[in-house]
Amino acid sequence: MYSRYLSQLKMRFTLIASLLLLLTLCFGQRNYSLQVISPDKPKEFFVKKFSYRVQFKDSLQPIKEGKELFEKLRSFGYVAASIDSVVADSAHTHIYMYVGEKLDNIILTNGNLDGSLMNNSGVKHQVTSGKKISIADVEVVKARIIRDCENSGYPFASVRLDSFESNDGSYSAKVFVEKNELIQYDSINIVGKTKAKRAFLKNYLGIKLNKPYNEANVKRITQRLNELQFVEAMQPNTVEFRNGKAQVNLYLKDKKASQFDLLIGLLPGSSGRKLLVTGEARIYLISPFGMGEEFYL
Repeated sequence: MYSRYLSQLKMRFTLIASLLLLLTLCFGQRNYSLQVISPDKPKEFFVKKFSYRVQFKDSLQPIKEGKELFEKLRSFGYVAASIDSVVADSAHTHIYMYVGEKLDNIILTNGNLDGSLMNNSGVKHQVTSGKKISIADVEVVKARIIRDCENSGYPFASVRLDSFESNDGSYSAKVFVEKNELIQYDSINIVGKTKAKRAFLKNYLGIKLNKPYNEANVKRITQRLNELQFVEAMQPNTVEFRNGKAQVNLYLKDKKASQFDLLIGLLPGSSGRKLLVTGEARIYLISPFGMGEEFYL
C-alpha cells in the first residue's frame, strides 16, 4: 500500500515538473522584433536589396541588425544616411532612419590613417588627392586597408566613413580605421599522427612565434601542405584567438611517399658453378625524420 502511494506521488511530481518545463518553454523564450521607419523611403525600399531580419531571440540583436543595415546603406552610396532615433521597449525596437539619395561618387579625406598604412595599402592617392572617386572605388579602398591590417597583426580591424560634409552638391567623408587588438602567433597545434616536426612546419609555413599574425600566410597553409610529399591535411586548418595570441591548428597525417625498387636476377655460373644471384636496389626516402629531408640510395 505504501509503495503504491509512493508510486502515485512520483507520477504526480513528474507531471508537475513536465508542466513547469512546458510553461517555461512557451513563455520563457521571448521574441524581440525590429522595425525600421524612414521618413523619406517607403517600406518597399527595405524589402529587396536592403531587407533585414525582424525577429530575434536576443534583446541586443535588433540594435545590431539596425546598425548593420545602416552601414550597408552607406557602403551602397547612401552616404547621407543617418539614424535619427531609437525607441525600444521590452519586446519591440523601432529605428527611425533617414536614407537620403544615392551618390555615385564622393571625396575621401584622411581621418586617422598613418602614412605607413596608406603607403602599404596603396590608398594614399585616393584619400589625399581631394578628387572624387566612385562608390565602388570606396569599397576597394576599404578592402585594401583591411587587407593590410590583417597581414600586419590586426585581423579584426574595421574601416568606416565618418564626418560627412556637403559642399556645392559634392559630398566628402573621412576614412577611419579601428585596428583593435594586436594579434601575435603563439603556437602550432598538430592534430593527428605524423612524423612531421613542429619546427619544420613553422619554418615551412612562415609561422614565426611572437611575430604579428599574417592572414595571407594562414590562407596559403592548405596550398603549401599540398606541395609536401610526405604529409597531407585531413581537413582545413583552423585558428584560435585568445588573449592577443593566435594558435594555428593543423590536422595532418603522413603520406606513403618513400620508394623501394628491388631488381633480382639469376645468371649461370662459370666453370660448372651453381647459378649466380645478382640484384640492384634503389631506395628513395622522403622525410624519414620529419624535417623534409630526402635520401637517394
